[in-house]
Amino acid sequence: MEYKEMEIRKLMDKLRAEEKRRRLLFEELQKLRGTIRVICRIRPVDGNDELFEYKIEKGEFHDHPAKLTVREDEKGLHGELKSIWSATYEFERIFLPGETNGDVFGEISNFVQSVIDGKKACIFCYGQSGTGKTYTMSNLDDVEDREEGVDFENDGIIPRVKTMLFRGKNRLNELGIDMDAQGCCYEIYNNELWLLKSSGSEKKRILKAERDVKDPEFTILNSAKDFDDMVEAGMKNRHFGATGLNDTSSRSHFIIRIKTTVRGSSGEVREGLLHLVDLAGSEKTRDAGTAGARLQEGTNINVSLSALRKVFADLAEGRRPVYNGNILTELLQHTLGPDCMTLMLVMINPLAANWPATKYTLQIALTEYESTSRKASFEQVVEGNGESRGYEVIEATVVVQGDKCLMTRLPAPSG
Repeated sequence: MEYKEMEIRKLMDKLRAEEKRRRLLFEELQKLRGTIRVICRIRPVDGNDELFEYKIEKGEFHDHPAKLTVREDEKGLHGELKSIWSATYEFERIFLPGETNGDVFGEISNFVQSVIDGKKACIFCYGQSGTGKTYTMSNLDDVEDREEGVDFENDGIIPRVKTMLFRGKNRLNELGIDMDAQGCCYEIYNNELWLLKSSGSEKKRILKAERDVKDPEFTILNSAKDFDDMVEAGMKNRHFGATGLNDTSSRSHFIIRIKTTVRGSSGEVREGLLHLVDLAGSEKTRDAGTAGARLQEGTNINVSLSALRKVFADLAEGRRPVYNGNILTELLQHTLGPDCMTLMLVMINPLAANWPATKYTLQIALTEYESTSRKASFEQVVEGNGESRGYEVIEATVVVQGDKCLMTRLPAPSG
């Protein structure tokens, strides 16, 4: 019996060593892929509505679509309309209308694994109203007798994060490694921060010195049900409203914050932080048809997106971002930095009638921004005696390889 117990201990030690090796190799892989990534998803459209014509090209380093060109009308010298192909919008990957939420999560699940491993990450869903952001983030397939821990084809990012989180927790527990998780839901509405819980909404503020929320009131997540209850309370209390673009437009930014703590067998502690962000749709007033309270909501949405755009531009160009001044960037600052992983999932609608709004969104992929990012990265790679330093080396490597993950410029707000 003692011999068997000794063998079991040796096997467990070997498994824990392999887990550490897996984690370190995974970290290096993520560094090579870049700290900021931009992915596009084209929403499927029902019915016989006219769609704009577009063509795609594969990426330079994979066989998935990564470049998008759209046929649009342009006025000639004498006012006549002529059909031309737009600029090429380039992303790390483009998901076509026939691809599922499962396909999307398969591409981004490494962000969740990084948090389980003790890193910080942020996943945004961004686009005009009516492009499927909430569906991509929150959808739950209507399945009878749903089995816990099993994801279905069109389950969104949030339920899949739950599955992966507790699957990772169970796997670590089997290795004798403890993992705790806690979370909460926030809403940023009219530039005010609200904690969303089962009893309603509670206004919160961010302490400047601590750079974090005062009394955040995390919920301990011991089970998948705890996670579901937390998200359900948040979604129930979130602001929605009708606009000219969407009958149920989200009128606030919805943020799920998840903290993980992993305690290894030798006493080391790793803390991870994940923000899942369903951004309210950016708006042009003439397209959204808003007035009064809806107009004020749209203005605040655009201002916060502009602040987020500035943070991304600073990160891409190697400058230290300024987070203060807007609640959205202040709340997310711990997962928006050179040592964090950031994903922007850009959602677009292929309806021809919505092309002006779609083109507005696609400005984040303007090709001339690539040269600005590349120049800034190279200028900051080397200092002093020529030794490379910190995260700039990673940025430069990614750019040289043709990765477009640094092209993260959100469009400026427009009234």
